[in-house]
Amino acid sequence: MTPAAYKHKKCPKAGTLRAIIIVSFFGLIVKRIFRGEKMEIAVENMKYLHNAGNLRAFCDVRIRTADGDWVIRSCKIIQQPKQKAWLSFPTISWQDGDGKTYYKTMLEVPTDLKSKISEASLSTYYETQTKAA
Repeated sequence: MTPAAYKHKKCPKAGTLRAIIIVSFFGLIVKRIFRGEKMEIAVENMKYLHNAGNLRAFCDVRIRTADGDWVIRSCKIIQQPKQKAWLSFPTISWQDGDGKTYYKTMLEVPTDLKSKISEASLSTYYETQTKAA
């Protein structure tokens, strides 16, 4: 792909290609996890934010498998007024020539694994929220 192709309005910067390859590789590992291998999910580095709008916290999620540990960094805990908090995986953003911002999730995982990661993250968020206040 030529550098000119990256100037197209809806195309992210060339630097994101490396991240896309890493995410694709992570997808292969996720498939192995679901073949019956044992895994453990640990939430680390919960960083609470104040006066940041709907963004409540950042955290890292460690997935321990027989092959080693995988870490998803910079997951976001978001909570809109009068709604339950939810987990957002890391995203990238870019702007087109008109200044419109686009967002793309960096990691797509199977629904079952996403539910387990969300449950562990939100449980940690609620349990430690009062300690951080």
